[in-house]
Parts: sequence; C-alpha cells; structure tokens
Amino acid sequence: MWPFRKKKPDPKKTFRYWDGHKWRYADPLEVWSMLDKGTEQDGGALALLKAVAAKDPPPGTTGDMLKLYRAKQFKAADTLSLVAGAVFGLPAFNTASGEGLTRADRVALVGGFLDYLGGLAAASRPLASSSPQPVVSPSA
Repeated sequence: MWPFRKKKPDPKKTFRYWDGHKWRYADPLEVWSMLDKGTEQDGGALALLKAVAAKDPPPGTTGDMLKLYRAKQFKAADTLSLVAGAVFGLPAFNTASGEGLTRADRVALVGGFLDYLGGLAAASRPLASSSPQPVVSPSA
C-alpha cells in the first residue's frame, strides 16, 4: 500500500454522517463524551430525545399544563439542536441560501448517533456460552 495514500476510516469504528455538503466521520466515543457534557444538565441526550419524540402528553394534560409540556418539548429540541451543531460542526440552516441543516435534521442526527451506539454495544456483547458441567467424582 502506498504510504501517503489517504486511508478511508473504518466504518466499524467511526460514525459516518452527512453535514449538508459531504459525508464526514467522527470518533463515536469522542462524540458521545461531548454530547454527554453538552446535555448533562438536562438529563442527557437520550432523555432529551425522548422528550422531543413523545407524541402525546400524559392523559388529562390540558390548558397551562399542555403549554408547559409543549414548551419542554421545544426546549429539548433546541438544546439537542444546538449541542449537535457544536459537537458535529454543523452550520444552522440559512433560509436565504438554503445551506446548513435544520433543527430537525440536527435532532435526527443525534437520534441516528444514539442508534449507532446501541448497535455497537449489541455487537460487542460476548456471545452466550453454556455453563461448564460440574465434575462429579466417582463414589467409592
């Protein structure tokens, strides 16, 4: 192999994502660490993503409580969007030029990253093996 040839990142070891212009690669543990730091005061990226993705408020939520519930969803989406932009180096969507990623795209990227991490965890679990059989000594 030519020593100066640019080597493609190993897809098994890096997270691949679209930044609005090109495909980029990131170290999953570095991204996870930065996402964790950026969202720790809000309960973590997964908690924020669950808040954003919740379809319906709890039964009986009406009036001011419903407004508060929706406000929390929008705050969670804003937080995830801002943190994802910083962590992945993503520009915000510019309506004039059409460049960058929307808030929804950046939130979806965090969801895709968390799915990717879940796949890595599942792939790295040890395979199940049967327990060794107890040794029975012959009785005299």
